[in-house]
Amino acid sequence: MVIGLPTFPSSEWAAEFCKRINKSEEYRRSAKGWVWPILFTVVDLPDELKRIYGEWAGIYIDLKDGECIDVKFVLKEIL
Repeated sequence: MVIGLPTFPSSEWAAEFCKRINKSEEYRRSAKGWVWPILFTVVDLPDELKRIYGEWAGIYIDLKDGECIDVKFVLKEIL
């Protein structure tokens, strides 16, 4: 676990990730013009997380002009 971050992957981790993106002036400048969402998929989960989440989990993040405007923790069953 990284100090100051919730357990990965989780909805709490996703929310903190978005929050930290929005605090970064460097990211805001360098990502100006980026307007697409991204879905990060987390595979090869440890067995204990597979029992909770299934085969994989994901972090959906909507980025627009250097800002995180939406973030969701998603599971395969939801898609």
